[in-house]
Amino acid sequence: MIYLDSAATTRPYDEVIEVVADTMRNHYGNASSIYEFGKQSLDIITQVRQQFAEDLNCDVEDIIFTSGACEANSMVINHCKKVDGVLITSRLEHKSIELGAQTCVARYVQNDKYGMVDIQDLESILKYIPQHKPKIVSICAANSEIGTIQDIKKISDRVHKFGGIFHCDATQLFPYERIDMKSLGIDMLSLSAQKFHGPKGIGILTCHIEDITCMIYGSQESYRRGGTYNTPLIAGMGMALKMLDRTKADVFRKYTYEIWNELSQQNVKLVGHPIAKRLPNHLALYVPRAKADDIISIADVLGVCISAGSACNSGNPVPSQSLMAIGMDYRKTQSIIRISVDDLLTWGEVTTACRILKQAVTWAKLRSINDEEW
Repeated sequence: MIYLDSAATTRPYDEVIEVVADTMRNHYGNASSIYEFGKQSLDIITQVRQQFAEDLNCDVEDIIFTSGACEANSMVINHCKKVDGVLITSRLEHKSIELGAQTCVARYVQNDKYGMVDIQDLESILKYIPQHKPKIVSICAANSEIGTIQDIKKISDRVHKFGGIFHCDATQLFPYERIDMKSLGIDMLSLSAQKFHGPKGIGILTCHIEDITCMIYGSQESYRRGGTYNTPLIAGMGMALKMLDRTKADVFRKYTYEIWNELSQQNVKLVGHPIAKRLPNHLALYVPRAKADDIISIADVLGVCISAGSACNSGNPVPSQSLMAIGMDYRKTQSIIRISVDDLLTWGEVTTACRILKQAVTWAKLRSINDEEW
């Protein structure tokens, strides 16, 4: 099998699996206990917390361990409701923000055809919200479906100009670019370990708001997120960060360019921003006269895993909000495939995948000819 869907999740490094297993076997003490065996677990958690604080350039006490970015994003949404604030977001966000925004007062920032947020529209929205009203802006650093990377610094500057709080879901960008929260002006940030070869079910919300709305009650994380610490997953996430190599962007671009170059011969079109402003490992491709589900199924049988947009939207008959936001109609959204590579891929696998994907596209187009609804 050739795995080309790292935007959905990544295979944990062997070293990560070993650390998780070792911690479960040898460091199973409750980190909240006062005896030495429990303190050993707490030491592991403290070390990982420090790791991420240094990498993100934020205060150690701002790190809140969660079950992943979905929970972290939901904490932000719930806090917005608690303070009776206005959520300002885009149509390009993860499903957790998209659905959460429907539960509170929300305003949506416009974007261009590449998925770049309109900074002037953001400023206009912020300007006309009453000054006394709490304003929380939530914009993802990079979109998982089309790969576009936002100008985070420009966004944060506008947010703070009008006294707002800026939350950024950095789940997709974190593996490929170091994110300095202080220099970028990010107040709250979400991420998931599973996107950088860590274990599933663990993530982080960085937040300096002391009274952030608690979703799971308990004394852990300074009463901000309850539940017994999952020391093995936290340790695994720390190992994944330790092994993270952000210098491989050129290798990823070489892989994606080769795939794009081969598939473009079949009139396949790139979706989203050109190479400079998109994730280095990511391709979103429009395949005219073919269903994405057919391409995926055929490729799967032939040994290649790709997807149709976000994994959180796959299998859902409702068209992707992100794809609709960049001007695609329903029919086109059904012809978008997403290919995302990682550092476990080899050049030989890339060339094999190109051959298989070209074959899958050809067969999918032939199948659509006989589909009366298509």
